[in-house]
Amino acid sequence: MAPYEEVNVHGYDEFCKAVSDSKGKEIFAYFSGDKDAQGKSWCPDCVKAEQVVRGEMSHLPENSVFIYCQVGERAYWKDPNNDFKKTLKLSGVPTLLRYGTPQKLVEEECFKADLWDIVGKECNRCCSQGDISGAHSYTALTPEDEHRGDAGKPATAALHRLGAHLAKNPSAP
Repeated sequence: MAPYEEVNVHGYDEFCKAVSDSKGKEIFAYFSGDKDAQGKSWCPDCVKAEQVVRGEMSHLPENSVFIYCQVGERAYWKDPNNDFKKTLKLSGVPTLLRYGTPQKLVEEECFKADLWDIVGKECNRCCSQGDISGAHSYTALTPEDEHRGDAGKPATAALHRLGAHLAKNPSAP
């Protein structure tokens, strides 16, 4: 038996119900394009990322919930006013996020198993005190990233920021 519960949903309303039903548990959500009758998504990046995501799920915390959410057909996803973009502020699929935190991986970041630590681990020292500063905005590029040459490489920038954060907070996991 897996140490986590997996819930498969389709669309924004089902996602919201799954979150509500999982209240009090740590939630990890993976957003992907809809799958056709043969089980293949219209989103080629989602197809590629799912292999990595499935391979890393064994590292999810005990008693957590993993929500696999199909966001809809390509035309719905491309609409800038869809609920996922408007309400959850998703910018791309695939997206893997730790619900209720700024920790997420977007698009090609989901291909890299080594980045799962960014989503799966919490910095107990500062996060438990409510500090979710720029060190935890892993996918947003900053002027410092551009200066370092990481502009256009959010995954590299995220690792650099995480390293700097951990250097400042040596007791962080």
